[in-house]
Amino acid sequence: MKALIHHSFGNPAEVLTVEDVATPEPRPGEARVRLTLAAIHNHDLWTVAGTYGYRPSFPARSGTEAVSVVEGVEHLQPGMRVATGGTFGVWAEQFVAKPASCQSTRSGVHEGAATRRRVQFNLPHPAGTRL
Repeated sequence: MKALIHHSFGNPAEVLTVEDVATPEPRPGEARVRLTLAAIHNHDLWTVAGTYGYRPSFPARSGTEAVSVVEGVEHLQPGMRVATGGTFGVWAEQFVAKPASCQSTRSGVHEGAATRRRVQFNLPHPAGTRL
């Protein structure tokens, strides 16, 4: 699968590359989700630049908030569309998230609106909460 990766800190336009990586395998209590839309926030760009409080180990994946479709895990139904926040490494075709960080979204809500609503209002995020 493809993911945005950086091997050093710097200007995101210069250090982020699309790379083929292994599909992540969830551990017990985690969900693998398929990305449909990811937001780009200032803190994501600062993390890539190395100027944010969180400094990942390299090679690092990026992005923290997305709208996705659950591939399967206990307590979340496969095919459920969810918004997630605070999940590092979402700028990839698939990523692993804690079910507690996933909020189900109504099918009629556009992905962009679901991502903004999740971020904008900083809603509590137990699995099953609907936007």
